[in-house]
Amino acid sequence: MKTITTGFITNDTAGAGCKRGLAVVLFCVLQLSCLMVVAGSVNAQTSLDGKVVDLTNMEARQRIQLNAHLAYFEDTDDLGIDDLLAEPYEWSINQSGLRNFGQSSNPYWFKVTLDNLDQAGAPLYVRFAYPHVDLLDVFWVHDNAVIKRYRLGDSVAFNERPVDNRVYLLPLEGLAAPRVTLYLKVVSQGPMEVPLDVLTYSKFYELDKAELIWYGAYFGVMLVMFFYNFFIFVLVRDITYFYYLFYVASTVVLQFTLTGASFQLLWPLSPALNNTMVLTFTSMMPLAAIFFVRSFLQLETTAKPLVRWLARVLVTAFFLQLLLSFVLPYALVLKIAHALSFTAVSFGLYLGVTYWFRGVRAARTFALAWLVYLIFILIYLLQITSTTQPNIVSIHALEIGSMLELVLLSLSFGHRINEEKEMRIRAQDQALKAQSALNRNLDQLVRRRTDELEQANARLKELSIKDGLTGIFNRRHFEELAQTEYQRSFRDKNWLSIAMLDVDHFKGLNDRYGHPFGDLCLKKIATVIMGQVRRPPDMVARYGGEEFIVLLPGTSVEGGNVVAENMRRAVEDICLQHEGAEVRLSISIGVASTLPSQRDDLESLIKAADDNLYKAKKSGRNCVVCSSAGGA
Repeated sequence: MKTITTGFITNDTAGAGCKRGLAVVLFCVLQLSCLMVVAGSVNAQTSLDGKVVDLTNMEARQRIQLNAHLAYFEDTDDLGIDDLLAEPYEWSINQSGLRNFGQSSNPYWFKVTLDNLDQAGAPLYVRFAYPHVDLLDVFWVHDNAVIKRYRLGDSVAFNERPVDNRVYLLPLEGLAAPRVTLYLKVVSQGPMEVPLDVLTYSKFYELDKAELIWYGAYFGVMLVMFFYNFFIFVLVRDITYFYYLFYVASTVVLQFTLTGASFQLLWPLSPALNNTMVLTFTSMMPLAAIFFVRSFLQLETTAKPLVRWLARVLVTAFFLQLLLSFVLPYALVLKIAHALSFTAVSFGLYLGVTYWFRGVRAARTFALAWLVYLIFILIYLLQITSTTQPNIVSIHALEIGSMLELVLLSLSFGHRINEEKEMRIRAQDQALKAQSALNRNLDQLVRRRTDELEQANARLKELSIKDGLTGIFNRRHFEELAQTEYQRSFRDKNWLSIAMLDVDHFKGLNDRYGHPFGDLCLKKIATVIMGQVRRPPDMVARYGGEEFIVLLPGTSVEGGNVVAENMRRAVEDICLQHEGAEVRLSISIGVASTLPSQRDDLESLIKAADDNLYKAKKSGRNCVVCSSAGGA
């Protein structure tokens, strides 16, 4: 398999995975093709009038779907309600319960008769659950006369609605008639969706609460993805994350607008702005997606010229769509947007599968993300073109698809980071191998520079920070760190303590049991002391011979005494075996603590600790002597 040399790791064993991925793609496309073939519109029967809906005992029934009871016709003459009441027209009966009547530049009229309003037993709403109609004229008719009317829609100010909600709610209270006919004139440059039902107040609030929970979960996930990747962007400063954040933000704004919530909450008195925002972010969302894809897959350096050209064409097309959305009709721009968006998502899927085949492991979740989104885009397009009727999945297809896609794309970031890390490790290994190969061919140069290398090794050995016997820090490293901590304590006006430790009777141990056993004692003591020092800034070092030194930043004389006493008791508990005999160990400790009043007076603190160690030795050993020193 051909490999690529980019910011990704290639995988020559990816063939089997690629075949499985391609099989998934083909299977999903086949399923959607079958859906498109078998799904079609149902012809309605013709009649002069609609059905009558009996509202008796709605307190128990709670809700009735009205679509199957509607009579409708397409208005090619721009009729008014007076025209319809003056003479009979030929209405079609919506017996199949259609909710989507396709796209049309002509208005549609709908009517349904509601009977026994006075026997409903509960206050009722008629709900028109699609917020994006341009104009919705509502007429309540009794005895062939209009008794109440509303002019609604997203081209009318939000405060004209009888009920403050993102969808259209028509209360039946106050109609003062047991039998009324509802006439609706619907004008929409987008899909002619008419989801209509009658339901009690309590049922509406129950359904509305469930929908708000869904929207809360959706926007919650989207905001989590945004802020999670925002913090990563702040840390790594990768432009790809910026494009991803732009994509997430555009998606959130668009979906918030499509729910009708933005019109309700943000610009209720600006109907024109509502449609403008829909078209603007319908352009900006795929535009951000293309920039993200170009950066994520590094198309400018890894893709073929044709692919790079197609990406630039799509960027240009969406820029033009964004500009034309301010001058072209809404319906035309929306059709262009749907076509371009479908093309862009298909392009993303193609790139994901292509790079998957080329061995880029991050492309697996990348391809899956675009496949999932493409499926839900198809479901959405089938609905708005009335090829299929709305259902719970198709109504929320864009939300489900975008959420799953963005989560999968975020996972792709993780794969890419791991791949880049592996690439750096592999590059380092290759560099080391190359260096080794070069060194084997430089025998003559090595002989000339043997003296220089020996001197360099000697300097490295001198600069080594670990004690060779005990494995803890050596004196040189201690002095470097201690000076830094001393200056920090001076700057922060904080306590600093130093403990000097000496192994009691160590010379006698060496003389009696031998130096190897003495070394074992030193290593055991070093391990025990290290176990008593738990804070990250604290450090233990071998100061020389049988002496150890402990640095305790932020520790007062009382705290230093506690730590030192813990170390003394821990060493006192050591019991070593030597040729069947038990050997007990002990240490003497001198502790000095200070609040530094001078910037460079570390030596005074070390000397104070050493003096206290001397006092501990004079006091009988196996004890701790503490004091404050310097500026304390």
